[in-house]
Parts: sequence; structure tokens; C-alpha cells
Amino acid sequence: MRKRFHDINITPFVDVVLVLLIIFMITAPVMFHGIELQLPDVKAKEIKSSGRYELIIIPKNGKIIIDGKEITVEEIPERISEKEVYIKAEVNVSYGFVMKVLEKLREAGIENVGLITAPPELK
Repeated sequence: MRKRFHDINITPFVDVVLVLLIIFMITAPVMFHGIELQLPDVKAKEIKSSGRYELIIIPKNGKIIIDGKEITVEEIPERISEKEVYIKAEVNVSYGFVMKVLEKLREAGIENVGLITAPPELK
């Protein structure tokens, strides 16, 4: 008669977890590509955030990026979920375009809007 083991064999579980860890380590840096922006240089005090905010990125090509996805100006009210919004616009983006974005934010009921500039030490 054979002796039965009552222990759980976790070796396959550990193998699967290690494979998943390697996959995530390889794919995580590729998932979100950073956007290189030339921000305006100004001397301004740091804004204190509540911690929950939405970031709108406007590169010089005139697109709007929220959560890594390109949207149009008309889609802004549907995509904003937080009541605090920060706009990170490149220095060469037209003032009129930024004002259109601000107008759509006001239509969505957003009152707290901050504009992100380059920190003084990066000049």
C-alpha cells in the first residue's frame, strides 16, 4: 500500500508567479511612453494638491492626452472624473487652444484648474 501525501505542492504555483513577474517587468516600461514636453519657465510657488486630480497633457501637435489616450476638445467633459485638474501644455501651444480646453473644463463644472510649468532648477 502506498503512503499518501497530505501536503500541497506549491512548486507549480511559484513557477507561474515567477513567469508572470518576469512578463510584467518586461512589459511595464513599454506600456506608457513618456511625452517629452518643453514647459514654460516661470517663477511660481508650488501648488499644494489634494492628491486626487486629473492631468491633461497638451503637446505642441495640438492633441489632448488624458490617461495616456488622445481625445478631442469635445470629449473633455465626458473623460474628466476628478474635480481638480492640472494642465501640462507645451510652451508653443497656442493660447487660444488652451482657452478652449479651459472652457470645456468649466462646462464640466471643474473649478480647480492648475497650470504646470517647469521647475526653476531645470532651467
